[in-house]
Amino acid sequence: MTHTYRNGKKVRSRAEEATLTPSEQKALDILLENGCSNKELADRMGIGVETAKTHINRAMKKKGFGTRAELIANLLHRHYQDIPFYGS
Repeated sequence: MTHTYRNGKKVRSRAEEATLTPSEQKALDILLENGCSNKELADRMGIGVETAKTHINRAMKKKGFGTRAELIANLLHRHYQDIPFYGS
């Protein structure tokens, strides 16, 4: 496997960037199931609030969403594919 470097730092490929870590995926799963705040998410995962925020923010960035609402809407849409989305 070859690596690409820019300014002396390894640059992630698009595939690497889009792949969520197990912690990021767990955070999204909990968020989807419970619709919880960062504090509640942190409590459920047994981590600090800032770490919970980091997991969500990194997942949002990797998946190309600018807001938590966009992320949740997309997760719900994917989770309930057979239910019409936005009245369509």
